[in-house]
Amino acid sequence: MRAACLVVAAASAFDTLPGQELTTEEAMRLVGDRKAWRAIFSDNYPELVAEGFEWPEGPTWLEDEKALIFSDTITGKLHIWKDGAVTLLKEHAGGCAVDVDGGCDSQQLEPGSNGMARVGEKIVVCQHGARRLAFLDLASMKEELIVNKHGRARLNGPNDVVATKDALYFTDPYYALLEKGRPQDASYADDKSELGFAGVYRYDLGTKDLEMLDSSLARPNGIGIVNGTHLVVSDCCQGHAADCPAGEARWLVWPFRGDGYLRRGAQVKIVHRDFVKKGCSDGLAFHEASQTLVASCPGGICLVDLDEGEVVAKMHLGRSVSNVAFGGGYAWITADKSLWRVELREEGGAWLRKAAKHGLGEEVERLKKERDQLKEQLASSSSSTARECTCVWVCR
Repeated sequence: MRAACLVVAAASAFDTLPGQELTTEEAMRLVGDRKAWRAIFSDNYPELVAEGFEWPEGPTWLEDEKALIFSDTITGKLHIWKDGAVTLLKEHAGGCAVDVDGGCDSQQLEPGSNGMARVGEKIVVCQHGARRLAFLDLASMKEELIVNKHGRARLNGPNDVVATKDALYFTDPYYALLEKGRPQDASYADDKSELGFAGVYRYDLGTKDLEMLDSSLARPNGIGIVNGTHLVVSDCCQGHAADCPAGEARWLVWPFRGDGYLRRGAQVKIVHRDFVKKGCSDGLAFHEASQTLVASCPGGICLVDLDEGEVVAKMHLGRSVSNVAFGGGYAWITADKSLWRVELREEGGAWLRKAAKHGLGEEVERLKKERDQLKEQLASSSSSTARECTCVWVCR
């Protein structure tokens, strides 16, 4: 797909703030292993890109278009950031502009779309309003139902999704069942569920089969794949599990079986508790070079070392953070009423940190020197070959 194919509405009245960096006096601070942060990011602090939204979510980078799309779950709008400006891409992105299997609830607190993933030329969208997964064609803005039921019961409202070449993995908590004017994330939403549980699912793109992978989590939320071998899901369980107090971030990591399903009972639980009460563990992205999970957590962004099963650093943003995505050389962060980004460092630094941690620092340095020597030899060889070729073509 080419950037010219995108249907973009007129510019919206959002405050786009290129390059503005908040200081630590404005509630931003980094705690923990600073080297871990600097190994992944070249900037000390994220910069505020734009604000004026309600609850932005689902940041998704479009490489061909050099653009970022993201949802606003409360207003129902789908936005696009491109060339330094945010514009409106679609109204009613949660599917509530049309009647879908009984229609949409006018009292929904979050009728918009949420997490997204790219599959070929289309975008997979978690639609809170219609409580379904749908394909969205960015050129025509047409929607196509993927799935909205498990058995005979409607899904609660897909929240986040990740795609492989064969399948979609998504979470289905209760947030789409929250109502305006009522307590957020209260137990009444659980009671409205036709399923009676919050689930993690696998949808097979070939057979169209939907399989429930897990129903044990209180609030399955963000989801991602690690090295093609593990599935990681955040559980925003605060207040919904006896052992999950306010300020806790929780991630579950399952190994895949060979057929793409999970090895049940083999999951690892990573728990991080903080004094910060605002927010929970939500969206996430896996940084391959450092083998580090970059994830939203109460009050900011956590770096989770999956080998050690612990949070090694945390950037406090002073506000709730909803999601993280990589693209265009940045980590893009959606947070309360705002969009942020922080520049990524070249991958080598992260690998060096990981290697040094496992006692391989000297070996890596030796290999780097050999690499540099080979580069010099190749450059010299290429230059010599070029001179010979020039002589052959010119002197004949």
